Amino acid sequence: MAIVQDITAGEDQVASSLDELLASLRALVKGLDLPVNVFNQTDEFALSQYASTTFLSIKQISTQITKVDEDWGWDDVSAEQQAQLLGPIIRLSGDDPWSSPSIRREIDSIQPHLPKSLPLTLLQSLRPSFAPHPSLSSASRPLPRATAGSEAEGTIDMHDVQPFKDVSSWGVCNILSWSAARLTREEIERYLGIVLPPTLVLMDDYEPRWRERGISALSTWIFTLPPQTLRNMRLPALLLPSLIHSLALHPHPPQPSILPTTLRFLRYTTEQGSEERARWIEEIVERGLVDGWTYAKDGKEGREVQIGLAREVEVLCGELGTGIARWTKQIIPNLLNPLQYAPTPLTVPHLTANLSALLCLVRTLSLTGLGARWRGKVMNVLARQWILSKERKGLDSGDDGDGDVVVKPIMELIQRTINELDEQFPGDVPKDLEVLRGMAEGQLDDLLLLP
Repeated sequence: MAIVQDITAGEDQVASSLDELLASLRALVKGLDLPVNVFNQTDEFALSQYASTTFLSIKQISTQITKVDEDWGWDDVSAEQQAQLLGPIIRLSGDDPWSSPSIRREIDSIQPHLPKSLPLTLLQSLRPSFAPHPSLSSASRPLPRATAGSEAEGTIDMHDVQPFKDVSSWGVCNILSWSAARLTREEIERYLGIVLPPTLVLMDDYEPRWRERGISALSTWIFTLPPQTLRNMRLPALLLPSLIHSLALHPHPPQPSILPTTLRFLRYTTEQGSEERARWIEEIVERGLVDGWTYAKDGKEGREVQIGLAREVEVLCGELGTGIARWTKQIIPNLLNPLQYAPTPLTVPHLTANLSALLCLVRTLSLTGLGARWRGKVMNVLARQWILSKERKGLDSGDDGDGDVVVKPIMELIQRTINELDEQFPGDVPKDLEVLRGMAEGQLDDLLLLP
């Protein structure tokens, strides 16, 4: 039903009927198409220019749509037209270089005025952008065994070119996430065949950046379904290997959102204390953490990956509690090893990340008494790093006085870790410190136990 109503916004005349709105949208949406050089991020100027002009277009679209509180009469517009006119707007709803917080805020303001059926309409329009997944049947249900490729690896390698990576499919990941997040439980169950396949294709792509986008999309809808429903559909057995494989890739730059999503999904679909959960946890720690240190590269790229691993230690401490004790033989040496080297501006983030993880681990193990086994080695390495940091501080103090700023986070974390050990072993740590001071010729005199 068309609305005949004149509304003005300043000097701008907004549409007064559905036909005028559609004509206006067609003109404005044409300018949203993403140029190839912007899609490939090869031209910074073009990227900036596109974001600026796109914001103005979205602002105009927002003005046209939101000025009328009543229903524009979207039921009179075909699903194909809705996808053509409104799809390009939703393509901009993600955290991409060609979008911006301002653009996303404008899109959020438009949402209440869009047709209620739009999420399903847009999901239907995604079919041409995603190739079939070998682990799904023709009815888009999980198969007991993948029909092609390696199920254990959780990677699609039979498609050299995925349609969603083409410039013509720009922003389809945003359409998937935006639309799936707005479906009800009943809609997801009924239309799983248009939600699960594109999500899984992204999650199992060989490029980590697309896997991350798929996992982000998964988190928008998977927890809407009850755990028992997920188990009945065999989705945990399908999705957990894919999630763990993404952790095992240890990409550069790191993807810190994957581990929390994996652990949340595991908690959601398995019973506390069950053998099944323990088995998955073991695989997560071994492949996602221990193997990460084993195969980490040298240089800047390797350091950034190891910083990500240190942060994952803290996440796992929070998740497993004292259960993390099972892997102390692998975790503690890998946290301590970099601390034996002198701090530099390049390595300070790595050292502070490892010290923070070490402090978290020591606190987590306080109820187990295992700290006693590692106390001597930990204090020895921390004492060395304290001396190295003091030397670095002295070297930098003659330039611009910033030496203290560089090493201050390191020395504070060392102090806090020593004090945590003292709380757990009050009679032993002071003696250990005295022994270390005797060997350090006065260089540890300022490493004191705080009251």
